[in-house]
Amino acid sequence: MASPEEPSRIPDLDAAAADLRIDLEVESRRRERWIRHRLAEEATLAGALAAAVGHDVAVQVLTGDRVAGVLAVVGNDVIEMRRHHGTTWVSIDAVTALEVPVALPAAGPALDGARMDEVLDGLAEERTEVVLTLDGGTSVRGVLVAVGTVATVDTGPGGRTAYVPLSAIVSVTRPG
Repeated sequence: MASPEEPSRIPDLDAAAADLRIDLEVESRRRERWIRHRLAEEATLAGALAAAVGHDVAVQVLTGDRVAGVLAVVGNDVIEMRRHHGTTWVSIDAVTALEVPVALPAAGPALDGARMDEVLDGLAEERTEVVLTLDGGTSVRGVLVAVGTVATVDTGPGGRTAYVPLSAIVSVTRPG
């Protein structure tokens, strides 16, 4: 037969269990905030760019320009942005800020290995009309005809040609 004390212990156990659940939930939330904080502290631009692939983002570049579109590819030294009026490749070294619609983890999928010189080579093989945005903020528009240590651009009538050191290229846009 149960003693008269046992029924009173059950409410005490329920209260203790409820308190323990609350303590565990508080600890879980505190741990989650700490993990998010640590991830934010350890964020890198490369990791954030990789995590942003497939998202509609904007990058600020050292020329002061803002390039917006869907981040399609993150390579070794270049990102590919799909835009309404064409495709733009931006040198990662020229990116001064990344704007995303929601917070992303600091690390994402592995980089695909694309490099700016490879992008330019492909465009030169197709003799593509491009706009090269340069380190000082100026632009060169024309048909990309060759790439070596410089990008050779046929800039228009009269056989005018521009030779642009690859290191001076902030971005290249293929209109269309």
